[in-house]
Amino acid sequence: MPPVHLTDAKIARLEARTVRYDVRDDVVVGLEVRVAPSGVRTFSLLYRIAGARRKSRLTLGRVGSLNLAAARAMAREALVLAARGEDPSAQKRARRSESQTTVSQLGSMFIADVARRRKGRTSVEYTRLWRKHVEPSLGSLPVVRVTPQHIAALHREMHGTPYQANRVLAVLGSFFTFAVREGAVANDPARNVEPYPEQSRERFLQRDELSRLVSAIDTAESIGLPIPPERQRRLHTETAKHAPPPKAGKRNRARGAVTPANPTAIGALRMLLLTGWREQEVLSLRWDAVDPERRVAMLTNTKTGKSARILSASTIALVSALPRYASSAYVFPSPANVSKPLADLGRLWDAVRAAAQLESFRLHDLRHSAASFAIGAGASLAVVGKMLGHRNHATTAKYAHLADDPVRAATESVASMIAGVKRQTETVISPLTESLLKPTEHTEQRGARNGPAAKSGT
Repeated sequence: MPPVHLTDAKIARLEARTVRYDVRDDVVVGLEVRVAPSGVRTFSLLYRIAGARRKSRLTLGRVGSLNLAAARAMAREALVLAARGEDPSAQKRARRSESQTTVSQLGSMFIADVARRRKGRTSVEYTRLWRKHVEPSLGSLPVVRVTPQHIAALHREMHGTPYQANRVLAVLGSFFTFAVREGAVANDPARNVEPYPEQSRERFLQRDELSRLVSAIDTAESIGLPIPPERQRRLHTETAKHAPPPKAGKRNRARGAVTPANPTAIGALRMLLLTGWREQEVLSLRWDAVDPERRVAMLTNTKTGKSARILSASTIALVSALPRYASSAYVFPSPANVSKPLADLGRLWDAVRAAAQLESFRLHDLRHSAASFAIGAGASLAVVGKMLGHRNHATTAKYAHLADDPVRAATESVASMIAGVKRQTETVISPLTESLLKPTEHTEQRGARNGPAAKSGT
């Protein structure tokens, strides 16, 4: 069939036949309308890639969802690509594949990217939040189909834990930034979802609480403390009576046995209290980072990068008293494998804070308490920032309200000094003032001599 000058009206009048047939356009070479026996009419393009021997066919779309003008425009773009040696059909398949990529599939690439770029603890937390919250809710959706409404719905579901909800929102924001960078989406749908308001959760030890905490740590070291019930490994009720008795000399922590705590963990906990460092900064501390003579530790991999920390004499004494293993580079090695650092202080901390009646006090609050003690002793915010390893002064600024006590003390001292000077001045000036105001004998005689007339003339 020779080419036909197609119009939308002519295409609408094309009738179905018992077999499929094509009608070619005389305006754009290769553009055709395919009419199926079912009556469905489709725009397609026959093209040859530069240098190729055979022609290929590209389906552009159905008549109705696509008009003739749009089909001609798409056909011309495809012919330009073919003339450059590119395959329009291959590009279409690639776009379709990208549009079908799910959140879970791209998420695997994202988590791997986080592991390469972020700190280890950050990577672990991102992975936990992703697998626990993001994947179950959004994992099966194509990335391009995720809307702000999807993300807002997930955020609302987590309203009972607003801090976790905001962390999940931050992870999704990071994920879609990665997706934009990879070309999977054009923008970030998490950007316009409003996070829940957060209140500062800094908690500071009072003097009596500090005393109870130190006493609990001492007890854990010398005698031991029971593991809180929520931390104990419970036996299944139906099989508990059949459980074998514990072996002689072996700890049976699941049944609440009290034994002295691991001295390495005790040392790490005491160092947290003394320094205000982050937990992982203490647990990952290496012997070659500590200089006892200069009383300084050079930390190379903190949350804010390299950091030099001044150590107190008490901290140096604590570290020096710790056992040192030839096969371990760590100050606080794992008891299971001394070539690795201690993983965490969770179980010990739960037992200690329960004994000290500090159930709502977090391990990280020891860091806030160290800041409050330093500021209470008169240290400036700049000094506290160096002590805690803050790179940004704005991070330390959250402790500014703690400086009220030393400022108040200084104000009172100035007021007391001025009050003291005032009392001394009054002691000297009062007799002089009285003598000036007291009438003398000469004044009385002059007043009597002038009489009433003199007064009336004044």
